Amino acid sequence: MVKQGMTTQQQIEEITEAIVSNYEFSCEWAKAASEGVQACNDLGIKPRKSLILHCVNLAKMQWMKISMDVQKEINA
Repeated sequence: MVKQGMTTQQQIEEITEAIVSNYEFSCEWAKAASEGVQACNDLGIKPRKSLILHCVNLAKMQWMKISMDVQKEINA
Protein backbone atom coordinates (compact mmCIF):
# COMPACT_ATOMS: atom_id res chain seq x y z
CA MET A 1 0.00 0.00 0.00
CA VAL A 2 1.38 3.40 -0.98
CA LYS A 3 1.09 6.03 1.74
CA GLN A 4 0.16 9.61 0.93
CA GLY A 5 1.38 12.59 2.88
CA MET A 6 4.63 14.06 4.09
CA THR A 7 7.88 12.21 3.61
CA THR A 8 10.08 12.10 6.71
CA GLN A 9 13.72 13.19 6.77
CA GLN A 10 14.73 9.60 7.51
CA GLN A 11 12.89 8.35 4.41
CA ILE A 12 14.57 11.02 2.28
CA GLU A 13 17.97 9.98 3.65
CA GLU A 14 17.26 6.29 2.91
CA ILE A 15 16.20 7.07 -0.67
CA THR A 16 19.23 9.32 -1.17
CA GLU A 17 21.57 6.63 0.15
CA ALA A 18 20.06 4.10 -2.25
CA ILE A 19 20.67 6.53 -5.12
CA VAL A 20 24.29 7.19 -4.09
CA SER A 21 24.97 3.45 -3.75
CA ASN A 22 23.51 2.76 -7.17
CA TYR A 23 25.44 5.62 -8.79
CA GLU A 24 28.68 4.29 -7.29
CA PHE A 25 28.31 1.17 -9.45
CA SER A 26 26.33 2.38 -12.48
CA CYS A 27 27.88 5.86 -12.94
CA GLU A 28 24.57 6.98 -14.46
CA TRP A 29 22.25 9.31 -12.60
CA ALA A 30 19.22 8.10 -14.59
CA LYS A 31 19.75 4.52 -13.45
CA ALA A 32 20.41 5.74 -9.93
CA ALA A 33 17.12 7.68 -10.01
CA SER A 34 15.26 4.50 -10.91
CA GLU A 35 16.78 2.96 -7.79
CA GLY A 36 15.28 5.88 -5.89
CA VAL A 37 11.86 4.93 -7.26
CA GLN A 38 12.45 1.35 -6.09
CA ALA A 39 13.49 2.60 -2.65
CA CYS A 40 10.23 4.56 -2.43
CA ASN A 41 8.27 1.45 -3.29
CA ASP A 42 10.21 -0.53 -0.67
CA LEU A 43 9.39 2.11 1.94
CA GLY A 44 5.74 2.11 0.90
CA ILE A 45 5.65 5.74 -0.20
CA LYS A 46 4.56 7.24 -3.50
CA PRO A 47 7.59 7.94 -5.73
CA ARG A 48 6.67 11.50 -6.71
CA LYS A 49 8.84 13.12 -9.37
CA SER A 50 9.66 16.03 -7.07
CA LEU A 51 10.79 13.64 -4.32
CA ILE A 52 13.01 11.64 -6.67
CA LEU A 53 14.58 14.78 -8.18
CA HIS A 54 15.20 16.23 -4.71
CA CYS A 55 16.88 13.00 -3.58
CA VAL A 56 18.97 12.86 -6.77
CA ASN A 57 20.19 16.42 -6.08
CA LEU A 58 21.06 15.45 -2.51
CA ALA A 59 22.85 12.36 -3.82
CA LYS A 60 24.86 14.48 -6.26
CA MET A 61 25.98 16.70 -3.39
CA GLN A 62 26.95 13.65 -1.34
CA TRP A 63 28.86 12.25 -4.31
CA MET A 64 30.67 15.57 -4.75
CA LYS A 65 31.68 15.49 -1.07
CA ILE A 66 32.97 11.91 -1.44
CA SER A 67 34.96 12.94 -4.51
CA MET A 68 36.44 15.95 -2.74
CA ASP A 69 37.40 13.86 0.29
CA VAL A 70 39.15 11.30 -1.93
CA GLN A 71 40.95 14.07 -3.82
CA LYS A 72 42.06 15.56 -0.49
CA GLU A 73 43.46 12.17 0.57
CA ILE A 74 45.30 11.74 -2.73
CA ASN A 75 46.89 15.18 -2.43
CA ALA A 76 47.86 14.70 1.23
